[in-house]
Amino acid sequence: MIEFCQQNELIITNTYFKQHPRKLYTWKSLDGDTRNQTDYILINKRFRNCVKQAKTYPGSDISSAHIPVIVKMKIQLKKLNKTNGKQQFDFSLLKNNSYAARYNIEIRNRFDALHIEELEHQFDEEEHIEDIWGKVKESIITTTKGLLPLRTKNNKQT
Repeated sequence: MIEFCQQNELIITNTYFKQHPRKLYTWKSLDGDTRNQTDYILINKRFRNCVKQAKTYPGSDISSAHIPVIVKMKIQLKKLNKTNGKQQFDFSLLKNNSYAARYNIEIRNRFDALHIEELEHQFDEEEHIEDIWGKVKESIITTTKGLLPLRTKNNKQT
């Protein structure tokens, strides 16, 4: 068991903490005299600091010669920021009045070119909404791609 744990970088949580002998054994013979530690909980060494307590509960109400082993852990997982290949534009440039003015003029010109009032009369309600939204969305994305550069990702310093 020890060799297996060493090869696979595992720790045995039952033996990781100093416990009262009554909290260590996991099997009790039917005569009640023989007690052994035969059941183990193994975890990766990477998570050894997450284990807060590992012990058995010899007084539990189960009909077995084995005694349950309980491990209390506190895991803090890192939140991953996924970009999924989406482009991130540097919208902070719009705080500059010259960029904001150029952006507003471009957007206004593209909306005027769409002739949304004329499109309203050509389609039914459902087709109309989807078609207009698609054109408005495409106009905004095209204008943004033309005027704003992609934001460079700042890595956190360690």
